[in-house]
Amino acid sequence: MKVIIHTGMDDTGSDAVQSYLASLSEANIHWFDWPDASHTSLIGLLCADDIQKLPAFRKSEKTKDQLLRDKDDWLLKLEQTLKGKPQETLVFSSELFSSPRPASQRLALRFLSLLAKYARHIRMITYVHSPAGYSRAQIIQQALSGQGISFEFETLWPHYRQRFAKIESQLGSANLDYVRFQPEKFPGKSVASDFARRISTPAPESPKESGSTWSLEGLALFNHIQTLPEMSAAKHPVRRRLSRALGRSLETVGSTDFALSADTQEMMCQFYQEDLSWIEGRVRGSLREDINPDKTEISSARDLSRMITNAPELLDHALVALSIKPAATPRQRLVNKLGIVDDYFGNTSRTTEAPRRRPVRNKKRPGKRNAGRA
Repeated sequence: MKVIIHTGMDDTGSDAVQSYLASLSEANIHWFDWPDASHTSLIGLLCADDIQKLPAFRKSEKTKDQLLRDKDDWLLKLEQTLKGKPQETLVFSSELFSSPRPASQRLALRFLSLLAKYARHIRMITYVHSPAGYSRAQIIQQALSGQGISFEFETLWPHYRQRFAKIESQLGSANLDYVRFQPEKFPGKSVASDFARRISTPAPESPKESGSTWSLEGLALFNHIQTLPEMSAAKHPVRRRLSRALGRSLETVGSTDFALSADTQEMMCQFYQEDLSWIEGRVRGSLREDINPDKTEISSARDLSRMITNAPELLDHALVALSIKPAATPRQRLVNKLGIVDDYFGNTSRTTEAPRRRPVRNKKRPGKRNAGRA
């Protein structure tokens, strides 16, 4: 049996490709059935030294022995599937194969070795950002993480060779297809449709356009909200959930597109010229981009803060979706719990006031002595 592996850098539409592949009903090409949307946790289960330390299994109620039995069961299923009809193709998808993290690469390489025992041929298709595309995606990902945005070169550069050199060495360069992520040039502007074309399967019936919809206004607002006292004081799990909820609400706010400034991009490309040449030789073309005059250039977090300072009405506009309705959803209840709506956005008569401190309730119950006195 032949194997095709899909992978892609962050924000290259992997979710859309995985959803499409899971719905395939072709006679000779099959998605390897696994409970999760991607095969990342499958690879971890089969290839990790300590399964329970993986994020996917850290909170599992299963014991170590139970997970090891699951590993044996899935390994047997994989082997039996790969020993199937030679003319058929099995498809996998995981961003582990395009990760720069050494731990992720070790798992990916072990999985490739496992597949090589039974597969007649392995082909990998990976979607890669241009430096400009990656820096934009990374700025958004940093904001969503709630950890603040860094404009350091080390953070905003894709580090292509670090991601792919070991995978290419094991798989062979002829079996690794590098595809530049350019949604505007994909069929229907859909990465899922592009992938379908590359593996000769029917295109998705209702493909969604790929690419981030974040505007400069939405990003500036999100970055600003992350600095509010309630956010910084919240416990990490609560802050992470709220960040995701706010991200979904602010993703469609505003319309100004943005990019890392041309000067910063050029300096970065010069600094990493060797790495850039390495990947350009594999995508067979230049990955440098001319700055679109319709995009606003940014080069530091100050550029985002300046937007809020110069246009404070954006702050009121953006949180309407969170404060205009009763707390009928988990997202709104979470926002209310932190006091952000009440203290900042819920009452327009107090929008210029400093946030009120909520009284600290005494959670201790009165003892028998106090209860008797009452």
